[in-house]
Amino acid sequence: MYLWNVDKLVAELKEGRVSERDKLLYLLLNGVGVDIVSDSYFNQSFGYSNVDFANTAVNLLFTVAGTIFIYLKNKAGDNLDLITRCLCLGTPIGFRVFAALVPVLFVSVYFDGISLDEKLAEAGTDENKSVAAYAEYYGISIRDVVLNVLSQILFYGYLGRKISEVSGSAET
Repeated sequence: MYLWNVDKLVAELKEGRVSERDKLLYLLLNGVGVDIVSDSYFNQSFGYSNVDFANTAVNLLFTVAGTIFIYLKNKAGDNLDLITRCLCLGTPIGFRVFAALVPVLFVSVYFDGISLDEKLAEAGTDENKSVAAYAEYYGISIRDVVLNVLSQILFYGYLGRKISEVSGSAET
């Protein structure tokens, strides 16, 4: 596995010498890297709470566990083309999971807006209370973490099932 020497990796890819296990490690590192870079710590102007940390931990846990889960599903079959299968199947599955959760998100955003309006009305001209209300509104809540867990379970479960079908490991 190469983390810095891209030219050697290119040579191994051309020669077909990169194993499915190594591809798994690249996929894991990519997923974890995206989770870390997109972490709310880097995107929040209101601070970083324990709930933000929990959400980041959930993302990292599910990225690693979910990727290993789909690797094992693929390995139980023909053990070929893991990355291609993940990318190709993961795209429409991701859209489907998102579409399934849209109604929940709309209801959630609606009630968040009502809550923010009430808190801003209570704050009146008190700037500290207004900032606190916005921080709570724009921050991550326990409900967000639960929705994140639900979406990841749906995504990796569905992806694992479909990879099993493609790889031939699914029971027919």
